[in-house]
Amino acid sequence: MDVIISRDEIFRRLERLIAAAADRGLRGVLAVARPFFERPANVAYLSNHFPPFPTAMFWGEAQGFGHAAVVIPTHGEPVLLVDTTYRQDLVPIRDVRRAVGPSGLPHLAAAIADVLREKGLEHGRIGLVGDDLMPVRMYRDLTTRLPGLVLEPFDDVLARLRMVKS
Repeated sequence: MDVIISRDEIFRRLERLIAAAADRGLRGVLAVARPFFERPANVAYLSNHFPPFPTAMFWGEAQGFGHAAVVIPTHGEPVLLVDTTYRQDLVPIRDVRRAVGPSGLPHLAAAIADVLREKGLEHGRIGLVGDDLMPVRMYRDLTTRLPGLVLEPFDDVLARLRMVKS
């Protein structure tokens, strides 16, 4: 039996996360996930997206196969960044983008940096969900691109929210 999480439930989850981020004085949240057989749960919980690529590749020009991320501003619409594809019938987030770099291959850090700039979040404190999943190379790339960005651990908040089951 398939369990379908409703679009409304995903939006309620995002609202609770945004409220918690605002309470901590954060400007937004960045959630990172790895492949479907590793650790997709944070992004899946917030977007209903499971990265479909079966491996976490992060070298050369390919910077993020198997990964996904959600940028969630405290003011404004969230953006889901995917490596290849996603299920439009399951993902309620309206702004979904392929995280590609100049080579046409996935480049998650570049895509995250672009979205953070677009949303006015390139400076200041952002909550990071999945800091244990973010490759060091991606962290270095992101903080080099956005030197005014401060990523603060935020896994404790999402873990607390995830304890309440739908």
